Amino acid sequence: MSSKPSRTKFFQPMGKGQVPPIRFESENSATRTLRVLMAFSMLAVVFLCIYVVFRDLAIFNSGYNPVDYIFAVALIISELFIAVHAVGYFWAVFRASVRANTARTEVFTGFANPPVAVYLATYNEPEEIIEDTLASLLGLEYPNLQIYLNCDSPKAAQAQMAEALAKKYRVNFYHRVPNTGYKAGGINLFLGRLGKDLPYAKYMIVLDADSKPVRTFASELVAIAEKNPKIAFIQTPQYYGNTADSPVAMGASASQSVFYEYICEAKAESKAMICCGTNVLFRVEALLSVGGFDESSVTEDFATSLRLHSNGWESHYHNAVYVMGVGPETMGAYFVQQMRWAIGTFGIFLRGVLPRLFKPNLTFGQKFEYFLSGSYYFVGVTQMIQLICPVAFLLFGVKPLIANPVAYLVAFVPNLVFSNILFYFSMKQRDYRMKSLIASQAINFITFWVYARAVWGALLNKRISFGVTPKGQGEPLPWIVFWPQLLFMAASLVAAIVGIYHLATTGDLPLIFNIFWALYHTTLLSSIFYFNRRVTLGQPEYFFDRYA
Repeated sequence: MSSKPSRTKFFQPMGKGQVPPIRFESENSATRTLRVLMAFSMLAVVFLCIYVVFRDLAIFNSGYNPVDYIFAVALIISELFIAVHAVGYFWAVFRASVRANTARTEVFTGFANPPVAVYLATYNEPEEIIEDTLASLLGLEYPNLQIYLNCDSPKAAQAQMAEALAKKYRVNFYHRVPNTGYKAGGINLFLGRLGKDLPYAKYMIVLDADSKPVRTFASELVAIAEKNPKIAFIQTPQYYGNTADSPVAMGASASQSVFYEYICEAKAESKAMICCGTNVLFRVEALLSVGGFDESSVTEDFATSLRLHSNGWESHYHNAVYVMGVGPETMGAYFVQQMRWAIGTFGIFLRGVLPRLFKPNLTFGQKFEYFLSGSYYFVGVTQMIQLICPVAFLLFGVKPLIANPVAYLVAFVPNLVFSNILFYFSMKQRDYRMKSLIASQAINFITFWVYARAVWGALLNKRISFGVTPKGQGEPLPWIVFWPQLLFMAASLVAAIVGIYHLATTGDLPLIFNIFWALYHTTLLSSIFYFNRRVTLGQPEYFFDRYA
């Protein structure tokens, strides 16, 4: 099963006189769907609030000893974190559902062709990936375009290969040594040369080495940007073309999709859409006005978005897929990608977002969206807490929650049911299948150790060396790398077995609850055997390959 949305969502290259296929819904059908989404959103919020009130009151119950209380406080902090982000998703679904879908009407704007520079960032990617992207760039239908291939690799052989490709495809080439400031340093060096020893450009497109655009990418985004001089950048979604080859790529793609659907559309409504590093069109004037990209973080896109919004610039999200990339094929590649994103984003959250929450240069909606984006990677710590609590209860008698078991059922089960119904139903409306969504949840859960380490590194302000997500590699990681996941899986399984043994004699409801969570965690963690395997990699399949 594919994790990609239905093909009608994509902007496909068409011949003259043709128009993209559009799937129309009847007004009654669309209205019914909207009403169902709104109803589920409101019910999910109501039941979540009931559960949060119940949990807040339970912390004051008598009977906790000092050890119990430490676990109780940790557990409620983790649940409140999850509740805040759940409200963020429910709100995103509500806002995106009532918002008119303008993705198809925006492109029918007046045509303009101001100069555009395409910045292709490369760092140790395979030759075939860079070449495929260059070939796609030459197919862009825009009359005033300059393409620049920038190689940040310190390896001489890699630089020679990239330079040879640049000569082959007759594009501009630069090799940056030393490559200080990560990817942002290269972009800033490039920005400083525009209009000086390089031709002036009003807009700049930033793409990663594996990002193959369709031919209308530049012309249609420029047309949107020309309508509003306050727009600093236009972000489009990232989707992977190699999901059929690798379960990791499928799970990673589905995780991306959850973000690029309702969440990004809601961020755009709050004028808080963030740059995601690639598949993006920038207004050069806006970047220069804030001193270029932020070079202090490996997630320069998130940091630069905060700079721009803090200085009054706007951003725009155009939810139509113009570019397809290559996702991580193995757990090793996925862990590298997630560690880089997590430590960079959480570091900016601590030192950039939090101080701005108390300043007037962002709206409330922008502050809320940046809080959600910046704090997301704390999820690894919350998952560790929730892994430990059932084990501590079943094996050592620690009580992280003292409450009436029936009241717990009444408060928790509706919250669990309606939250999951809303998530799966909302994504189904965007043509995503349950298999890929479950894969996204599982791969995120087994990455808890990476996220937890990233949070610790960000708290200590620890710098990490820049690493790109490896492409074209199909080998699994050594199992020793997964010692945290395997340890927690074994502990959860043993705890569940011990709990079942005691259940035979007591029939205690709290035992049943904790056995359920221990088995649930065991099942999720066991997905490492599904993801961490050797995969045979084929040529990534791109939607425009069929229509070129």
